[in-house]
Amino acid sequence: MLGEILSVLAASIFAGGIVLVRYGLEKVDYISATVIISFFGFTFFTIINLIKIIVYPQFYWNFYGIFFFFIAGVFSPALVRLLYYKGIEHLGTSINASAFASWPLFASVLSIIVFSKFASIGTYIGGVIIVIGVILLNMSLKEERIARDLTYNDLIFPFLASILTGSAVVLRKMGLNALSDPFLGVWIGYLAATLVSLILTKISQSAREVIRERRAFKTLLPAGLCLALGWITFFYALQYGDPATVSALTNSEALFIILYSKLFLKGLETVTFNIFISALIIVTGASIIFVM
Repeated sequence: MLGEILSVLAASIFAGGIVLVRYGLEKVDYISATVIISFFGFTFFTIINLIKIIVYPQFYWNFYGIFFFFIAGVFSPALVRLLYYKGIEHLGTSINASAFASWPLFASVLSIIVFSKFASIGTYIGGVIIVIGVILLNMSLKEERIARDLTYNDLIFPFLASILTGSAVVLRKMGLNALSDPFLGVWIGYLAATLVSLILTKISQSAREVIRERRAFKTLLPAGLCLALGWITFFYALQYGDPATVSALTNSEALFIILYSKLFLKGLETVTFNIFISALIIVTGASIIFVM
């Protein structure tokens, strides 16, 4: 029961972080937000791992595990965060989160290919339900286009992010098979994201200007803290709960994002009933993939 409670709490905390990022995107662009959140997460998990080393001096390194964790980190959080925040700029938090919630389908398909597993009945059922949810989401997007300057092409950002997330899940699983240390895995992932962020600061002049301003850090600091705490809560949920159930419940993040957007983003976001139903269907399909 504790694992399930922590899973829902993690989903809620992640959603809170995304809503705070949405506030931050009113003052900085998506590249600057990606850079700042990555730097904060890297610092946070560096401190966590240093404390862990002090408390438990036994430290085990494995090149293959580190390699897979690093590549997974380049995919997610680095590139996923960039695409996800870009999606928020174009679509808003609710539609973007609903489309992104389809990532378990991609993770399941890639797991079948990489690990030579047979597709379960849950993969087929969940996949069909997710497709139905995506179709309804497209209909919701059609309604939103009346109020905002949106195109169907904007959905490419959350869907690319979900594909990369599915790929990162498979790579992270391969890393854990070689090096069973989730906290170290997250830290290496954030290290990869930070290195990508350094490249982004070289490319983006706006990101360099924002980093020089302390105001930008103050704006996104609560979001970075929220997302980091979400990861901690998620790993404790995995420790006490069944991985499939924990993943399914954590993926309810999209529903919390819609709820928080309705409550706290009035004037910035429009949350319709159709968007909520689309997200609910997609999350349900993803949950079926996890648990069946």
